[in-house]
Order: sequence, then C-alpha cells, then structure tokens
Amino acid sequence: DPVAALRDRVRLVPGAFVSVTFATGVAPDRETARALVSKYRDGSAASRAFSMAFTHARVTLQHLGLTDDHAMLFARLASRVFGVDASCLSADDIAQNTLAQSRLWGYGISGDLPIVLVSLSDPDALSLVRQVLLAQEYWRVLGLRADVVLLNEHPADYPDELQSHLATLLAEPRWLGWRDQPGGVFLLRREGMGDAD
Repeated sequence: DPVAALRDRVRLVPGAFVSVTFATGVAPDRETARALVSKYRDGSAASRAFSMAFTHARVTLQHLGLTDDHAMLFARLASRVFGVDASCLSADDIAQNTLAQSRLWGYGISGDLPIVLVSLSDPDALSLVRQVLLAQEYWRVLGLRADVVLLNEHPADYPDELQSHLATLLAEPRWLGWRDQPGGVFLLRREGMGDAD
C-alpha cells in the first residue's frame, strides 16, 4: 500500500513541552503547494485554521438548525453513503441488482450519484424522511451530493395518507427546489414497479 512517512527528532529538557503539527493538503500545481507550505509552516497557523474551522462548523449547524448530535449522526451515515462501507448491503441485495444504471433513467434518476433509498409504508416514518433530508442538506454544505429516493410502498388503491404527507413535506420551501433534481429528492411509488426495479 502507498505510504508517506515523516520523522523528526525533538529534544526536550525535563519539564519542557513541545507542540508538533502535521498537515496534509492538495494544490493544483507545485507553486501553489509551496505557497501553502510557507503559509502554514508557522505553528500558530494550525491553531488559527482549527479555530476558523470550528467557527464555520458552528455557524453552519446554526444556519441549518442542527445540533452536534445531528452532525455526528449525519457524518456516520455519510461514511456509508460516500465511502466504501458496504455493511448496509447483503450479498442477496447485490445479487438481486440485475438491472443496469440506465433503468433508473425512466424514474428521472441519473445513477451518477450515490443513492439513499428510504422505503416507506407508514405515515409515522415521516420523521425519518425529514431526518434524511436534513442529512442531505448538511452533506451539500460539505460539498457531498447524493440522490435521496423515497419509495412509497403503500398500496395505491386505498386513500394514501402517506403519499399526501410526503408531497406536502417536499413542497416546503426548504426542499422544493431539490425535487426531481440531481443531488435532490425523488418520490416514487412501489405500485406499478416491477420487482427488479
């Protein structure tokens, strides 16, 4: 596996202390990278960067109306959505996925982004839907994009209170602009879909 290894020798007299800061970064070219190294070589630069990052995080959470607990939960979910953690998928789930990405296109979904599927059959699940939509909004602020697909499993031949509640929720100004958009939310009905879909 690729590795980067650094070593530095530090000598301390009894009772002394030292702070060591290590940072990684990416730049479009060598000149920009060297400028960044010069900028952050100063030990106090790391403290300022952490302070600014903390302030930015607090302002972002406040703006979105979220708590620290929300942020931690949404970060854990993001590790499964955007990472390589396949713990949410079983071998059976993968084996049943027999259709190509192009099959999503009929539903207006490109398949170019990760998909968070929320399967619903009970109006009591609306709090879960709202939480997933908040997670998606939080991820957008962090530069992460995923499609959220809400799949209404309730039979359509009965008065469908769930579909009505979902449509009302998605009509809220906070979500309305993201309806049926890449990186947004898609409301689908199970009724009429083939099992493979």
